[in-house]
Amino acid sequence: MRYLKNKLNSQKGTSVLLALMLFFVCFMVASAILSSATANGDKLRQRESNQKEFLSVSSAANLLKDIIGSIEYTGWETNTVYECYGELLNIRPEKHNDQAEISPAMDYNAGVEARIRADLEDMVYEAFTSHTQYMPPVVVDKVLTKELIISGEGMVDVKVVMSLNSETYLLTCALTVKDSGQESNAMTVIFKARVNVPSKDSADMEINPDADTHEVYKQVEEEDGTISWEWVPKTYDITVYTIQTQITYDGGTITKGVFP
Repeated sequence: MRYLKNKLNSQKGTSVLLALMLFFVCFMVASAILSSATANGDKLRQRESNQKEFLSVSSAANLLKDIIGSIEYTGWETNTVYECYGELLNIRPEKHNDQAEISPAMDYNAGVEARIRADLEDMVYEAFTSHTQYMPPVVVDKVLTKELIISGEGMVDVKVVMSLNSETYLLTCALTVKDSGQESNAMTVIFKARVNVPSKDSADMEINPDADTHEVYKQVEEEDGTISWEWVPKTYDITVYTIQTQITYDGGTITKGVFP
């Protein structure tokens, strides 16, 4: 009976229970602290990654401004007019028809970043072929596009989509982080074009006198007064008309986000 009474009055079980409860509380507090530290670490890494992406896209945007800003592309087309075409007499060799030509590419300063300027030249030239006045204009898409990647030490790869309006030569460059589904750090650089192109009436004209030689079949009076038909040499002028088109881009404007 005394043993049972002492057992009921014992404090050992209570002490063990309190110890377990204290251990459980400490464990929960430690877990909360660890979870908070892990979350803060993730947020810090995410913030650093986001800042790196922002700086990469921003650097790429400013690089495009330096490369494309104020660049000028020049293209030409000519129409060669042969005076012999209006000859009414029989002529040999045959008369020349007017001959139109276009520059094979745009002239520009390649500079140190030749790749990007060359990519833009391809689009500008394609648009230029749709505005010719002597040559039959080529049908092209209203918007011409090219993609490229800008990379460098210490930065993430940046994808650039260049879109050129073939009617106005307006250039829109959309920049996003490569292989990223988010556009939180996306930027757009817009370059407006100043287009200088004269009309046919204002074309440059160069006359080459007596540059073309033929023979015409005509009547010739002999010394004795008789008339005979003979092939007689005759020279003709050649006139070359030139239209030169200049496309000059402004310094560019950077905006946040991607615009179509």
